Amino acid sequence: MTQPKLPRSRRNKRQRTRTAMDQRQYETEAAYEITPAIPYRPSSADRKQLKDRSIGGLGVVAVIFSIVSLFFASIFMGPTSAVLGAMAYMQGSRMAGLTAILFGISAFVIRLLAIVI
Repeated sequence: MTQPKLPRSRRNKRQRTRTAMDQRQYETEAAYEITPAIPYRPSSADRKQLKDRSIGGLGVVAVIFSIVSLFFASIFMGPTSAVLGAMAYMQGSRMAGLTAILFGISAFVIRLLAIVI
């Protein structure tokens, strides 16, 4: 029995021998497929940047208080939201804390100016 004639491209692939470079590439690919995936561990600078951007529970409450203080009970809720914003800033919710402090103080000052004028 004779083997059927294969196209030239398939014949070359079957009979090809691997060079040292091909063998190294083959081993690298095989090792990559066999080894488990390594989880990404952010560096300390990445963790600090993520922590600065995170919004915690107290930060959300402070921002809600400050937005409500713009429209209702500004004399009492303005300073309260500023204090909550400062606490949120100390705990790590930097952006939410600064936003609450800014809105709380501005609501308080606007209400005082409205009373005086």
